Amino acid sequence: NNPQNRSVIEKLELPVWNGLLACWDIKNIPDGIYTLMLDVFDTAGNSSSDYMTVELTGSRTEITKDDTSGNDGHLNRAPYAPGDLALDQAFYRQNDTLKVTWKFVDPDENDRQSGYNLRIYKGNETNIYDNRYTELKYNEYFNLPAGALHKGDGTYLLDLKVYDARGEESPCSAVKSFILDTVPPVIIISGMENGGSYIDSASAFITASDGNFKALAGTINGAVYENGSQITNAGEYTLLVIAEDLAGNISRQSNIFTVTNNNVFNNEIIISGAINGSSYNHDINITAEFRGTYAEKSISINNTEENAWYRNNNGYFEQAFFFTNENTYNICASGLDYHNNTLTRLISFSIDRTAPEFTVTGIPESGYAVSVTPVLSVLNETKYTAESLLNGVVYIPGTPVTNDGAYTLYVKVTDAAGNSTEKTYSFAVDTSVVSISITGVENNGCYNNARSVKINITGNNITEIVNLLNSEPKPLEYSVTEDSEYVLFASAKNAGSIALYQAEFSIDTMLPVVDITGISNGGTYVSPVIDIKVQEPHLDLGCSVLKLDSTEYIQTLTIMTDEIMGEMRHAAISNITNEGSHTLACYMKDRAGNSYTNSITFSVITFDPASNLVTYADYNEDTKLDIAGGSKEDETPIHLLATDGYLTNCIRPGNNGMDEGALYSSENNIFDSKGTLSVWLKPDWNNPGSDEHYIFSLKNSKDASLSVYSICGYVSANGTVFSIKNKNNTEFTIETEKEKPGNERWYYPKTWTHLVFTWDFSAGKMAVYINGAKAGEKIITGEERNNSKKLWVGAGRWGGFDMSEFKSFKGRVDELGIYSYYMNENEAYGLYTVSRK
Repeated sequence: NNPQNRSVIEKLELPVWNGLLACWDIKNIPDGIYTLMLDVFDTAGNSSSDYMTVELTGSRTEITKDDTSGNDGHLNRAPYAPGDLALDQAFYRQNDTLKVTWKFVDPDENDRQSGYNLRIYKGNETNIYDNRYTELKYNEYFNLPAGALHKGDGTYLLDLKVYDARGEESPCSAVKSFILDTVPPVIIISGMENGGSYIDSASAFITASDGNFKALAGTINGAVYENGSQITNAGEYTLLVIAEDLAGNISRQSNIFTVTNNNVFNNEIIISGAINGSSYNHDINITAEFRGTYAEKSISINNTEENAWYRNNNGYFEQAFFFTNENTYNICASGLDYHNNTLTRLISFSIDRTAPEFTVTGIPESGYAVSVTPVLSVLNETKYTAESLLNGVVYIPGTPVTNDGAYTLYVKVTDAAGNSTEKTYSFAVDTSVVSISITGVENNGCYNNARSVKINITGNNITEIVNLLNSEPKPLEYSVTEDSEYVLFASAKNAGSIALYQAEFSIDTMLPVVDITGISNGGTYVSPVIDIKVQEPHLDLGCSVLKLDSTEYIQTLTIMTDEIMGEMRHAAISNITNEGSHTLACYMKDRAGNSYTNSITFSVITFDPASNLVTYADYNEDTKLDIAGGSKEDETPIHLLATDGYLTNCIRPGNNGMDEGALYSSENNIFDSKGTLSVWLKPDWNNPGSDEHYIFSLKNSKDASLSVYSICGYVSANGTVFSIKNKNNTEFTIETEKEKPGNERWYYPKTWTHLVFTWDFSAGKMAVYINGAKAGEKIITGEERNNSKKLWVGAGRWGGFDMSEFKSFKGRVDELGIYSYYMNENEAYGLYTVSRK
């Protein structure tokens, strides 16, 4: 019972359960009597003890303490024992695999275990892992599945029991304890802080904290560091500390610090490979070396920081760079020592493989100028050299070149990187003056024949010639043949001058067109109106003549537009009242020399209705004339000039019977060779219809049939008819249209209308005038009948015959006049005008 004499079988820190606490291996224990003692302690320090006595003999037994049997012991034969239990290691990390091995003891050496039951405990927690396995042989092993240990770091107990083939469990367990440790050691460094700077010397003390600590080691710049040793050499250092625990967890910590000498500052940054401000046309290698000790250091390229540091053979930190792309590079290297001194180096350079571009302005495109000032402009280059040679002599761009001559300018530009571009320019200086002269035409010229035009240009180095005729390009020599208006334009220029020439001219081969109406050569007129129309665009008024007798009228020609003749000049001469002979002289000449000449001689008489009047009757509708026998002395109401004959029964409408007509008969005064009959008519009808309304008829007998007339005039549906028969009975008839051109009527129903019928066999002409205007005319041939002495007015035949031949005029007849001569237009118009009053 003396604890000093006890031999410990097992000492465990295990929870108390109803079951196996421990096994006593008695295979190698000598025979004898033994006392087994069990001391149990709780966490409060309370304890309890128990014991039992066993005797060991040659045949080993396993003894169990039966709590219900007091202190009496008994022996139980166990079928086999679990034997040895082993683990591959004592410490594990999370997710490590536990390799479990064991051996068992078979007392009979013929029994085999059927299986085993494996349990894992931690503290007060039971059955963290509980699995029963079968068909496992002795001296077996298996791997505990990963994740079976899920209760965190701490001590675990592995309990193994085996079963025989009969299924009986061994009374003892094989027990093994192990530790799960997932936390790496904590490294503590004192004396050398990360980023620290120390003057003259620095030392460090390194330790590690871990319940299962295994090892600790440190290095400075790769060399083993002895804890607490001094670092005295100036420089930058890296302290690396590594700690490991029994479970294999590893910790690392690295502190970078520097040691400087208090009185020495010898840092230097050297950038090599390029010259600051230089430009290169090839690849560049740059090295930046930091000599000395630095608390901080940095390198940036175009504001981008670079961190590819390495130590060179001299132990200094440096970075190297290779540049190949065209660009400008700005390198900034900066270092801060441990005394807060900053050292900075800057370098800027560029790689440029592109040849420089430049322009030379001031050289004329034509190649000629009176003065040339070449100006050199280099593009996108700030540093360059330029070489300029003018005709092989050094030339400064921007200097005016003013002497006449040909020049060659050579320019070469080289940039800072050595790239170069060269160009050659040619030009000439010419101060001569260009001029233009024209032959063949003149400005404002007018010609009546084709013209040969020639453009003469003088001057040197002509750069541009423009030659246009009516805006169409022409050669320098050409012919103009067509009648037209022309505008000639020519221009020429050289380096120093420009010449312009413009001329307007015309070709006109046409004679002036002159239309003179109102008079005719040899004509006699009462009050003529002369109308002159001249169609000539180039009329030369200064050389033209328009005179009536001695009075000049050329300046009275005014421009007007005629429907037929178009634009023309017009003049009207009226109020010609002086009786006698007059001459109109017309000479029209255009600027081309074409001319028109005409001279018209005519006479003017004072119009007297009684002049040459054979007979004149002034009727009115209220006067009934009933004169028989006639007498030259009887002058009321008809003035009778005839020496023989009578006039009876002026026409008037019949009331209930046929109309009455007037008959004039004379043997001596009525001749059908020539004469004029004038009369005013007022029809009583709107439309003459199909009847023939006779105005007059001249026959050899008053009873003669209508078909034997010599001269007659009547109105029908077709218009006014004037008919004459010659001696051979050939009929000549004028049949006027019912309307004038333009739909204007010749006369209107129930309206007074003046008609003039005039004829002349000797002149071979006849005409009809209505209201003073010519309504028709015709040529007549042969001789007159000269036997017609009976003149009917207002009817075609004497009454008493068939009404179809009487054909009287239904209406009023007034102002009858008979004349013995042929009247022209002016006379007919004058008769109309006077009688109308």
